[in-house]
Amino acid sequence: MANSWGNPDLKSFKNNYIRRVLVDTARVFVHKNILSEVEELLLRAAAHGAVFSTDELPTILPAYDFDDSVEASYGVKFQIPNFDTPLDVADLGFTQVADVFVFSNFTPDTEKTPNTQDNYVDVPNDKIGSKQLKLGSTGPEVKFIAYFLGLEQPSQRDTYDKDFVEAVTHFQTRMGIPVTGEVDWYTWNSIIPKGTERIAAGYAGIKVRALQSALIVNKYNPPITSRFGTETIRTVREFQEDNKLRITGRVGFLEWNVLFKLK
Repeated sequence: MANSWGNPDLKSFKNNYIRRVLVDTARVFVHKNILSEVEELLLRAAAHGAVFSTDELPTILPAYDFDDSVEASYGVKFQIPNFDTPLDVADLGFTQVADVFVFSNFTPDTEKTPNTQDNYVDVPNDKIGSKQLKLGSTGPEVKFIAYFLGLEQPSQRDTYDKDFVEAVTHFQTRMGIPVTGEVDWYTWNSIIPKGTERIAAGYAGIKVRALQSALIVNKYNPPITSRFGTETIRTVREFQEDNKLRITGRVGFLEWNVLFKLK
């Protein structure tokens, strides 16, 4: 077996390769190579009505070594109980068989390589991060950068000009990425949160600022403070209600996916 998947026949396999994913009241133990995919699937399942527990206590979902299949022995097969709405999981690389989900790209004899085919291609999209920005660029993404980088009078900034070049150059230097003065894919990757990142009350930093800036561009009114405080919680809850998401005041894959073009 390839080193990237380990050997489930060894006693050390569970400690070295099996990891826990926590989503609300659900706990599932899966192979470390598919942590992000499993978290996304559980979040989508919850949004479509899956019930992980009937008593509000943490539930361990069947996963690692729960039957005699090869997939289960590697921790790539698990079961989601009590859902009534069909789930759209094809883009996550999963196949639905009754209540059981199997990672369809599971290949223990092959090194897992990330799909980066579309990372450097402009694709028409109305989400933030779908196109690169340079002198003369216009649109909501330009306004997002104005708020995110703290340019003066960001609400009036519709065109990418020399002020943007200076601010982006400073940001790129600080982040240690190629300095171009343009918002290229390296720059977007430094700004846009990963789908697996979750933030909530008390958090602070670049991802909170990205959230606040994106909400403003989408006609909401949080403060730009880089801190996840009371007003940001209120705005997130309003955003979730408008987009028919669970109203939690917390931000994870489902919220990021509405606002940004995730890589």
